[in-house]
Amino acid sequence: MGILLGIAIVSAPLIFAFIQMIRGRLSHLHLLRWLALASLLFVLFAGGMIVSVKIGGGADLHNMDAFLVMLALIVTTFIGGRVAGERGANPVWGLSHWSVTVAAFLVPLGFALPQIGFFQSYDSILVEADIRMLQTSAKEAQGEILLVTERQLLIFDELKNISLVPEYEQMELMEMAMSGNRDYLEKFYSDLQGHRFAIIIAEEQKFTLQKQGAFIEENNAWVRFIGTPILCAYKPVETLSSTNIQIFIPRENNADCKDPFLK
Repeated sequence: MGILLGIAIVSAPLIFAFIQMIRGRLSHLHLLRWLALASLLFVLFAGGMIVSVKIGGGADLHNMDAFLVMLALIVTTFIGGRVAGERGANPVWGLSHWSVTVAAFLVPLGFALPQIGFFQSYDSILVEADIRMLQTSAKEAQGEILLVTERQLLIFDELKNISLVPEYEQMELMEMAMSGNRDYLEKFYSDLQGHRFAIIIAEEQKFTLQKQGAFIEENNAWVRFIGTPILCAYKPVETLSSTNIQIFIPRENNADCKDPFLK
């Protein structure tokens, strides 16, 4: 539903409750205190919006959590009568209507209920076959093995006798692609072109940029700075049956690809 409509629905009950409590009682607090509270909310709201648009892709409200926590903290402090007046005494605030209180409980439930489902299951036989394929490929590889994803298989000892290459994990690569960290990325490209890794285990990669949909900037930054350079130096030879994870091996001749930093 988008950031603006979503945050309006989630915060509306608390805002209405707050308005009902302070109506006709603004004189209980100094103007500067009201401005301070409003400034806190505005800064966190604006910051969350900027981050949501710039990085979050506008998909959900997870970047608005600081604003929501501050709003809830302010409103519940007033509801609990823990706001001291200008002369030290706790002033009496108004009461919120029962419908607002009900809405404050129903809104989170309304977002949560559609997410409730049956316990997820998986085809254990298929997964075991995929893990055996990864283990066989790793055993036959002559050199380092880079797991861009699926590092949990090392943590839980599903893949054995494989040394972890700490650099070039998927989230770290995404951060460096988004920030255009040239020093980091050029070292990554050098390792790819020099075929440092005997095999790479990663999600399916592509050359084509995304034209529409959510997270366009993030997806295109990945394709440009990570996916294309991987495919220029490595080729996929196996795709796991249970997921989109592929096994990449070095190309005999690296493809002649454009410098990612050239537009």
